[in-house]
Amino acid sequence: MGVQSVERVFDIVELLSRHSDGLNLTAISRELKLPTSTVYRLLTVLKDRNYIEKREDCSLYRLGVGFEEISEKRVYGQRPYTAISSREE
Repeated sequence: MGVQSVERVFDIVELLSRHSDGLNLTAISRELKLPTSTVYRLLTVLKDRNYIEKREDCSLYRLGVGFEEISEKRVYGQRPYTAISSREE
């Protein structure tokens, strides 16, 4: 994943943080002025890692529990995710 993709991921996360009820794919694409296919690909990565969730009943994306888990571990001084430490080695 290149720097541009990382910036776009943060754009998505920041956008969703301002819309607690969630946004659909089209709204995210339109707001960020990005192709729907690009947004979909990035949302899929975030969803697979539990950083966002998709409400199946209305196809809205919103922030997921992944951020809560990292925040909780940070607050209590624990290192988040074993998978991260294995990537650093």
